[in-house]
Amino acid sequence: MTRLIFARWYPYVLPLRSPLKTASHTWHERRGVVITLQDEDGAVGYGEAAPFLTTESWAETVAQVGTVLSQWVGRTLPDLAELPSWLVGCDHTPATRHGLELALLNLLAQRAEVSLAALVAGSEGTVASRVAVNRLVGGGTVAETLARVQQGFEEGDRCFKLKVGHDFAQDRQRVRGTRDWLGERGELRLDANGAWTLTEAIAHCAELSPWGIEYIEQPVATGEDLAEVRWRSAVPVAADELVTSLTALKSLLSWGAADIYVLKPMQLGGLLVAREAATEILKQGLSVVITTAIDGAIARHGAIHLAATLPAIHAHGLGTGSLLAEDLSYPCPQVHRGFIALEPSC
Repeated sequence: MTRLIFARWYPYVLPLRSPLKTASHTWHERRGVVITLQDEDGAVGYGEAAPFLTTESWAETVAQVGTVLSQWVGRTLPDLAELPSWLVGCDHTPATRHGLELALLNLLAQRAEVSLAALVAGSEGTVASRVAVNRLVGGGTVAETLARVQQGFEEGDRCFKLKVGHDFAQDRQRVRGTRDWLGERGELRLDANGAWTLTEAIAHCAELSPWGIEYIEQPVATGEDLAEVRWRSAVPVAADELVTSLTALKSLLSWGAADIYVLKPMQLGGLLVAREAATEILKQGLSVVITTAIDGAIARHGAIHLAATLPAIHAHGLGTGSLLAEDLSYPCPQVHRGFIALEPSC
């Protein structure tokens, strides 16, 4: 195997088209680091690390990326089985680990002349030629919601995600209005970002269930309450913000907390960890959705390829690039009529 001869990084700031509000934070921009690796044969791999508020600080990411890359130059490249040994010490900084791992994976895929998805899936895995994605409708008034759903439908989208959790009376109207217009022509999923209490979640899910909700993400903030909602609600429940690590996932699975688990590779520490998590979830007869936290094109590309290695049960949350006013210059496949097609050269 050849040696790594070049490793560098640079920071980026990507402004959002409009502020994105969740139950705990309002996002105006996404900050991260782009990592570039090159081996002595000229193969290049790119990675992206964009830290979360709850995982590591910007300063930690910058410091650790710089330290690790300085130690890598001159080393013989690992194979896929050896790759985790290059990331020892990064377990407590998952975004950093994600970026470093992704750069190595892209480099190994280029050397092997295979897609990133094929590398991650392995010789016994399968890779889909495209993945279905949902349309993030967000919040807003009833009229604004319907306008976005109608526009998305005209553009070929068939799965729509509404943000709820601020004003339930209005949320109820938005959900009902969307389903009345959409009929049986598409899926409707909701995301409360943990905004409801246990009592509210049980009551609200009961009220919303007649309108054919595919699932609701994170109606409550804790795993114990999520499990209670799941067993007392006719609406399937998804865990999102609580899936912060493999350890956290194992706790959620032991509680029977959710029907669907939403995985963010950036938050979990990379594609390989996220695939390990997905494998465990699927073994238990549950479902997986892959998404990003408004990552740049390099990380989205990685998440798309991960999704292509998994069973096509639900649409994934990978159409987040449209939320950015600016993006990284990287060949990431785009959404077209509700799907993202993997290009042969990806």
